[in-house]
Amino acid sequence: MNARTVTGVVGGVIVVMVATVLTYRLRPDSAARRAAAQSTPQNIAKILWVKPKSIGISAIAPSAMTQSAPSAAPDWQSLFSSSRDYFAFVKRAAGPAVHGDGMAALYVSRAVLLCQLQVALYGHARDPLAALQNSLSEQGHMPEFAAAEAQHEFDLCKGFFGRNAFASLPPRAGSYLSYTYWYGVAYKDHNPVAEVLHVVEELPAIGNGEDSQTVVRARTALISAVSSGNPEAVFRVGALLLNGHGANMMDAYAIAIAGCDLGYNCSSSNSLIFGDCATAGTCASGEEFSDRVTKEIGANGYANAYAKAQQLEAAISQGDTRAIAKFVELGK
Repeated sequence: MNARTVTGVVGGVIVVMVATVLTYRLRPDSAARRAAAQSTPQNIAKILWVKPKSIGISAIAPSAMTQSAPSAAPDWQSLFSSSRDYFAFVKRAAGPAVHGDGMAALYVSRAVLLCQLQVALYGHARDPLAALQNSLSEQGHMPEFAAAEAQHEFDLCKGFFGRNAFASLPPRAGSYLSYTYWYGVAYKDHNPVAEVLHVVEELPAIGNGEDSQTVVRARTALISAVSSGNPEAVFRVGALLLNGHGANMMDAYAIAIAGCDLGYNCSSSNSLIFGDCATAGTCASGEEFSDRVTKEIGANGYANAYAKAQQLEAAISQGDTRAIAKFVELGK
């Protein structure tokens, strides 16, 4: 595969903002670029997170605030996090995702985000493993942890090479091996995390002549996402508000802290927050998001933000959307 082909594949997969996610080594200088993009943020307002490629949805639809997965539904987050074989995970989750399980669709999209690129890079080679090893050997300055991660990503996705995880699904015009398709399914099913990501994509910079109706719809979607109580959705709303969109930074910190309290991984193992050191396993031992907040606003500031987070969590548990709405104010 030549450099032009690889570049085209990457551009078609996703544009990385916040962050995270595409940690692939496509050219010799990619490790350096990745380290710069994922370096530990100096300011909490620069938290890294994924901004998905637009899928052409112009309106921001509020989620059903009381919607929840059936009690018998699998814990897709845990299954995804513990998976060592994304092919097997996707084969299991794709059916429920197509039939209205937005959480399944969200995690299928994350598996596909990684694996569609792995398939493009190595899946069509006569010997995919040899192609990977040859690629790594050409990148002499790659850190050891980055090479190990590249091998891990390959292993997660190698089941897709020459096999179809979507064989049981109805035929469709485009490929099912598409991040944007599954992200769109999650959004259509009112998954709160997908809705927050959509707001990130659609919301213009506050104060730059934005359409007031767009801002109103965005705020409605963010209130709904926080009301869902989904830990990641709650944290991401706080991150968005901290990233220049919030009218009150203390409230934004409180929302992010509430996401941590509700169960989102806010430890130094989360590269969304801690960047490259989380991927390399070199972050300070035991460091948490709360430590970063304390460095930003001091111990008293953190105590105030934590107290407000407790109020927000109570409002979420009581379904008090009016109280929740007071925390979600967009800047002007």
